[in-house]
Amino acid sequence: MIQQVKIRTVLLSSVVAVSAFIIDLTLPLGVAGGVLYVALMLTGTWLPKRRHIVYLALISTALTFTGFFMSPPGGMMWIEATNRGLAIFAICITASLIFYLKTIKMTLQENNDRFRFFSELTSEGIIISDKGQYLDCNEAAKSTFGYSHNEFLALTPKDLIKGSDLASVMDHMINDIEDEYEVTAIKKDGTLFPAEIKARLFERNQKVLRVTFFRDITERIKSQESLHLALAKADEANKAKSDFLASMSHELRTPLNAVLGFAQMLQFDPKNPLKKEQNDYVESILEGGAHLLELVNDVLDLARIEADKLDLSIDEVHATAVIENCVKFSKPLGLDRSIKIINKFDETLPTIRTDEMRLKQILINLISNAVKFNKNMGTVTISGNQTDKNFLRISVTDTGIGIAKKDHAKVFHKFSRLNADPMIYKEGAGIGLTVTQLLVERMAGKIGFDSGEGIGSTFWIELPFASNQNALIWTKAMRTDIDAIDNDHQALILLLNKASVTEANDPAITGIIDDLIDYTVYHFKREERVMEVCNYPDITNHRKRHANLLTKVNRLAQNWTEHQDEEKLELLRCFLRTWLFDHIIKEDVQIAPYARGKSEEIRHTLNKFHP
Repeated sequence: MIQQVKIRTVLLSSVVAVSAFIIDLTLPLGVAGGVLYVALMLTGTWLPKRRHIVYLALISTALTFTGFFMSPPGGMMWIEATNRGLAIFAICITASLIFYLKTIKMTLQENNDRFRFFSELTSEGIIISDKGQYLDCNEAAKSTFGYSHNEFLALTPKDLIKGSDLASVMDHMINDIEDEYEVTAIKKDGTLFPAEIKARLFERNQKVLRVTFFRDITERIKSQESLHLALAKADEANKAKSDFLASMSHELRTPLNAVLGFAQMLQFDPKNPLKKEQNDYVESILEGGAHLLELVNDVLDLARIEADKLDLSIDEVHATAVIENCVKFSKPLGLDRSIKIINKFDETLPTIRTDEMRLKQILINLISNAVKFNKNMGTVTISGNQTDKNFLRISVTDTGIGIAKKDHAKVFHKFSRLNADPMIYKEGAGIGLTVTQLLVERMAGKIGFDSGEGIGSTFWIELPFASNQNALIWTKAMRTDIDAIDNDHQALILLLNKASVTEANDPAITGIIDDLIDYTVYHFKREERVMEVCNYPDITNHRKRHANLLTKVNRLAQNWTEHQDEEKLELLRCFLRTWLFDHIIKEDVQIAPYARGKSEEIRHTLNKFHP
């Protein structure tokens, strides 16, 4: 076909050239003046190659010169020469314009061919549209929906998008909004399928066009459903385990307290003093009972935290006084092995926002571990400093056996007992550090350690200063009394606090942000199911607020992804902190009255729910 067009164009140019030359030789010189050869140049617009324009310009110029000498005279020589010169000038200008236009056309064609090539390589559907009118699409789009190219271009969004999602899609298209969202799409045969859409704008010929990338996410949804089902079963099993542990811990603690109480009464009965041998037996009962009670308390704390039943009493706390009390309490632990506990904490550091009782529990656990795994005549040093994130770091450093690098990853695992040296090792369930880590995280803090085998260890915790407004701590005031929603809120707060203390250049931050946004979407969907079960009257507006929040979060997250700097990350963190707290306190608590007495219905609905 292209070859036929080329032959026809060459023939047309030849006919025009011969005709122009005959007319030039027939008419007087001053009449034709070579202007007819400009018409010959115009046939170059149909020639396929740019070099053809050059050939045509040379032929037109040669014919103009030839005609000057061979056509009959028609006037004064200088006028005839001027006419011929102007004709050659017109030929050159015309040739240049046609050459330039041909260059632009070829560049556009190359770009279109390149776009078409790459668009056909991708498995994503690509649609180009203008205010809802489809202009072009790739092969993946046609095959996904089942239309031919001409059929596709005759469609409108209402032919491809389910009615419930159509209004939002049309609003984005008409108002030129770039966004990412999920919709239910419709194939030619009427089959519905979930699709993920990403829309971007670009300008062409002074018009703003919309490129929509979409993919069928049916398989991904199925995978997510399987994953959420497995997670739901695991959560249910974990909750059952935690409830069992909490129940058994209470059942064990009650008789243990009775045993310890009666043993103490035997030991301190002035009317019936014990013999030395009897007193030794009672001491063994008290020592073993106290140790067992300590283990039961640890298990009970672990069960409460894992079941999200731990209530914190948050207040401004002077860490100096708490540390002094912990040091006094812990000093007897090291006396029999000549281990000194040294307090080097800076008393001038500001107050922190935390639960004082839980802080004591954390510090006593860290100090007792530092004594337990220390060497004879060793030292335990407590110190503190302010971090650049406005947190207080409290460090507990020992001169003990240290932790081998291969064991670092297991330090905070439940029931992990890393050292079995009978000369140093003391009894324990191996959950003290697990409980400590969970408590620190619940109080918007971090815990970590530095250690090497044979050189001792430094365990540290970071808790927010009272002036730190970037840390969120879950308290009773934030409860909605709907377990599923409260558990989601606690998980979101933990993720948000992780994002707040992780630097922009830390490779882990991207995963934390992704997890936070994914869990937010998951929570919104669960919360909407709860509202449906409760017949919440404002569910429509609440859904809209969810959609608006997700739109803003996705834009900020996209901005952070593109720039990867601390400023963009802080904008995202700040927005997440603000909406999460305000949404819980002002919006979600309003659902609670409608959920009373429907706990079983909510649990049943969410167990079947797989977003």
